[in-house]
Amino acid sequence: MTFIKPDTAYWDRKFIAYMHDPLDKILQIRGHEERAALMLGKYGLQKPNEEFWKKADGISAGFERGQVPSHSTDPNKNGAVDFLKNPVITHPTSEKAHLRISMPGADDKTVDDINEKLIEFIEKEIGMKAGGGGYSDQFKDEDDRFAVARFLYTHLALRFKLAENNIGGLGAFWHRIPADTRFPDHSIWQHNALCSALSSCIELAGNDTEIGMMVFSITPVRSFISKARKLRDYWTGSVLLSWLSFEGMRWVIENIGPDHILYPSLIDQPLVNEYMKKNWKVSQDSFLNPPKDIASFPNKFLFLIPMNQAEAIAEEVKKHIHAARKDLYEKVSKACTIMMGSFLSYEGKAYIKEIFDRQNSGFWDLQWAAAYLAADTDKSEIEKLLPKSIYENPFELLERFNKIIEDKLHYEKSGRGVLYSVSHSLAQSALAASKNKKNITRLPETGEKCHLCGEFEVLHSKKYSSDISASEYKENTKTFWGNLKVAWDGDEKSKLGYNLNKNEKLCSICLTKRMAYEAMEDDKNHILHSVFKGKKGFPSTTEIALTSYFERENVPEEERKKKAQKIHEKADEKTDNHGRYFAILLMDGDKMGDLVNGVTLASTWESVMHPDIVGCLKKPEFEKKYRDNWKDVFNKKRLITPAIHAAISESLGDFSLYGVDRIIKRHNGTLIYAGGDDVCAVLPVETSFKAAQEIQQYYTSTYKLIQNDKNKYPDDVRESFTPAPGKLSINLGKGDGISISAGIFICHHKESLTQMIAEAQYLLKEKAKKEAGRNACAIELRKRSGGSRYFVRRWNDEHTWKSFSEIGEAIKSKNKAQVSSSVVYRLEQLRDGIEAILKQDNWKKMLESLIFKQLERSSVGDENKQDFAEKMIDLVVVKDSEGKPEKYEPKGLIVAAFMAKGGEHDGMV
Repeated sequence: MTFIKPDTAYWDRKFIAYMHDPLDKILQIRGHEERAALMLGKYGLQKPNEEFWKKADGISAGFERGQVPSHSTDPNKNGAVDFLKNPVITHPTSEKAHLRISMPGADDKTVDDINEKLIEFIEKEIGMKAGGGGYSDQFKDEDDRFAVARFLYTHLALRFKLAENNIGGLGAFWHRIPADTRFPDHSIWQHNALCSALSSCIELAGNDTEIGMMVFSITPVRSFISKARKLRDYWTGSVLLSWLSFEGMRWVIENIGPDHILYPSLIDQPLVNEYMKKNWKVSQDSFLNPPKDIASFPNKFLFLIPMNQAEAIAEEVKKHIHAARKDLYEKVSKACTIMMGSFLSYEGKAYIKEIFDRQNSGFWDLQWAAAYLAADTDKSEIEKLLPKSIYENPFELLERFNKIIEDKLHYEKSGRGVLYSVSHSLAQSALAASKNKKNITRLPETGEKCHLCGEFEVLHSKKYSSDISASEYKENTKTFWGNLKVAWDGDEKSKLGYNLNKNEKLCSICLTKRMAYEAMEDDKNHILHSVFKGKKGFPSTTEIALTSYFERENVPEEERKKKAQKIHEKADEKTDNHGRYFAILLMDGDKMGDLVNGVTLASTWESVMHPDIVGCLKKPEFEKKYRDNWKDVFNKKRLITPAIHAAISESLGDFSLYGVDRIIKRHNGTLIYAGGDDVCAVLPVETSFKAAQEIQQYYTSTYKLIQNDKNKYPDDVRESFTPAPGKLSINLGKGDGISISAGIFICHHKESLTQMIAEAQYLLKEKAKKEAGRNACAIELRKRSGGSRYFVRRWNDEHTWKSFSEIGEAIKSKNKAQVSSSVVYRLEQLRDGIEAILKQDNWKKMLESLIFKQLERSSVGDENKQDFAEKMIDLVVVKDSEGKPEKYEPKGLIVAAFMAKGGEHDGMV
């Protein structure tokens, strides 16, 4: 079956379904349908007599909310909530975290004023037809393109324009304006997009029983990214993988609509913003303009589809991704051959292209799985396919909700909304099963293997034949790479760059990572052009290690790379001790799969509901069928929904783009990637822990205000919010299952980057997650001589981390509060005695006394010794869950001292 691209009428109907509810619906439920029709008219469309989106609206409502009463004149049956009188939004993933919005007013005049300004802005901003003013002027005489552009602009950009222009005085609240007053944990944008996507699925499928979801995966991930000798290799690998994922979603955006994509969120993503600018003429001031060089898309995406076209859609997505990656590697191949110029013969250029084709053709593995939206009639089949823990609660809730509406014949009762989490699990399980079947088979590569990945043959220009000897082959490859290095970097006398190491040889895959920035430099129409712009000067690990030294010595920016390279190329003779070490910071959200599947959501049904409807349902005199059923539901965990998927994804996007990026820059580091909950950065040793700590705090925050100022860190928003321009960001919030772990790996700047990253990953996985039990930070100091020292604690051990920082600063300090590093070593020599002390009931007092005496031999003032002794106990004694001493481990003091001094030492550490 071949997928047939929808026509203009499809996009018009999609838009009508999207705008079935006006954007300001919650301000006044009465008359909202008339306001929706008026708003459609300002877009140049008319509301049809046949409300074809009604079925989709019913299913989408089931996705996002339970069965609650609507308006009634009987106070014991009335479930209506007047949002203007009590303007509260709730948090979709966190423990109870309500936010009161300071609205400009609470009467009908306020509603009329906001609606009037909204309508006026849309009419002026977008235009009723192609060439009709505003944004539509970009599409004069292009009616078909404008039909698509109008939808993309409204869904992806309009909320930013409304917020930045503070329309109706609502500012950043436009990003969070709820769809439902009773369940204000999801926005009107999310509900309307879900309704339009479902409506389009029904249209494309021909009936409403063929709605499903597809999960699409691109691999390899870690093996592709981690094969890196230079930091730019690592960063480029993550960027290319994120871009390939976007290219897959791009097909969905252009052919069935961006509203179909459930995860990840497309909102405020740099690649999407750049795509809108280049392909749909949306100005950059329509967004907050997050940094463009962050790889923030994961390797998987989930979207709604008509199931009877699943295979055709999957094949089209594959074709699009393959075409995009082929275009990229051909650009790199061309850049390489142009760069080498007369060094290459015509045959040599052709053979280079042949190698690129051979090695890239079977490299990427694209897999997909699809599942119907589960319904109540599917329970017996689902019981055979999924664990009871996944489907039991959703089916129980469906039974309760259907019991409430059993007398309402026209209500949607199939459960396709309530059972969304079950459908999602079916699709993910099907994908996991398909991954057991290896779809990519590669022929073994002969010849000299790539010095970076060790898997593919190195690139060269002379095709092997039986009359070429091994020595001749070796000489040919040596000559090829020698010439490429001269062409790219210059010769020994006139060095222009540091793109290739001496004698380094790469395969086409690894050269693509190394040379992509060169290939994109002149292609201003490619979406990656802006990502790679200015990346010629990507810092080396040596530069990162020397950051503090450069700052201290006021070394000019233009001299730093040359000086760092000179230091890197020196033999390891003993010089000064400045800046020989740097830190690799890896962070990873704990059990993110469980959060995405709804297992570790901290929100409950009560916490996401408006307090007014909760109060009504708890009244003894309220209508019995609602009161009795909700009494047993309130404390149950909120079910995962498309809006919650969108909220998780968008919060992780904001975390990466506005949190992690700014934190790393503030601490003089370089961000390699921040793909949702995964973070990788390199930093100076002395700032790495503070950066990790701030990232952890951002990850578990609730609400923040992000403003259109790259130099301004997002502000925390607590309890109440007075609307102002910007974006009201919802983060993951608080909860037992919501946490992020960190691994800080400190190593010498000359160590193998690939090996050190692998060690850092082991540190994160084995020490922080496995040994400490997640929600932890593990620090490893890897000395070139002397092995590793570790310090590992859980993040919630705030007292110990405070002591860690303060002790480090004391050791670093040059004032009278200095703590001699030798104290650490004297305590190590007293290990046997200290371990005996820990077995005593009064161990803490005895150990304080011992450490106090050791401090008397240091230069600590009398007023500080007791305080330092207590802090040192926090670091050297590992306690169990009950706070009892478990073991003595003094190496944390060594780590704290080394980090605080930025890798400088006095010969003892």
